[in-house]
Amino acid sequence: MDAVKFFKEKERMCKSFGEGCTGCMIHINQHKLRCFQFCEKYPEKAVDIVKEWSAEHPKETRLARLLKNYPNTPLLNKDGIPVYVCAAHLGLMDIDDCDNDCIICWNTPIEEE
Repeated sequence: MDAVKFFKEKERMCKSFGEGCTGCMIHINQHKLRCFQFCEKYPEKAVDIVKEWSAEHPKETRLARLLKNYPNTPLLNKDGIPVYVCAAHLGLMDIDDCDNDCIICWNTPIEEE
């Protein structure tokens, strides 16, 4: 995991635990260090924790969000993509960026702001 990905995923992880950091393995450390202290003193362990959390909590995809909001959306059996719905037509991407690869498009992670 490179540094940029580490910091982005750590931020996403921190947001998921909220203000109290309840359940965060960096926050709950045997050395009783604060998060930034733990990351400075044990960077390899911090990276491993973030990497593991990230693998267990993948980013939500466009398809997952669609199905959460519209669970009865018909899907193509072989590919699992929506039958009548195009992400570009919904404004989820620029129509000029469409390369007709619906599987990649619908499985693109949603970037949270």
